[in-house]
Amino acid sequence: MSQVMVSIITPCFNSAKTIEKTIQSVTGQNYADMEYIIVDGMSEDNSAEIISRYQAKYPDMIRLISERDAGVYDAMNKGIRAARGKIIGIVNSDDWLEQNAVKTILKAMSDFPYEILYGAVKIWNDSLEVKTVLCHHSQLKTQMMMHPGCFVKREVYEKYGMFHLQYHYSADYEFMLRMAGIEEVKFIPVYAVVSNFRMGGLSSSDKAVRETAAVKWRYKSISRRRYIRIMAVSLLHEVYVRLKRGKR
Repeated sequence: MSQVMVSIITPCFNSAKTIEKTIQSVTGQNYADMEYIIVDGMSEDNSAEIISRYQAKYPDMIRLISERDAGVYDAMNKGIRAARGKIIGIVNSDDWLEQNAVKTILKAMSDFPYEILYGAVKIWNDSLEVKTVLCHHSQLKTQMMMHPGCFVKREVYEKYGMFHLQYHYSADYEFMLRMAGIEEVKFIPVYAVVSNFRMGGLSSSDKAVRETAAVKWRYKSISRRRYIRIMAVSLLHEVYVRLKRGKR
């Protein structure tokens, strides 16, 4: 395949503690034809200063969108709309790419316009590597592929839509389930580590658990009985946590 432009998007808000490693992992890719779009939701810490420093160092690569947004998926959609690359990867501001991630993905890419390529992701708890995960797309109805390892052709977003903002925690999962129902969209697994995910984000909250259950129920991957049970257990756990905090 001939050289193609790759767009990497990072949504950011108050990420000063972690975003430098994210930026370094993108600017340090061993692939030249790239643009890096950082979508900052008007951070109140010194994220902007860090981004500006790297933007000055890589003026032809880094583009900054700095404005209020309606959450992380709104920021992702803004980045996608601004992207010029043939294929788009999204790496959150507390995650980071492997140095050869882009080249690894591109080796598996074909000329077919509607492809979603995904690789393995290392999961970290602080500085401890917990495990490496590659969730195959055939198992999407039961578990989400690791989003930091996913790269999507721009044509997919243009024809079939982006992230639905009614979801605050699971819009990426809903997007993948939606795409899995479209015969024209092809999922391509890449059997190599391409990204790193830091534990402890919003996806582990009780609200996220309930929203993910709602997405699964919408796409009929769980029964109504299972859905109700997940919702009840999650709500009870949330109440328990609140009561426990109140006793401190």
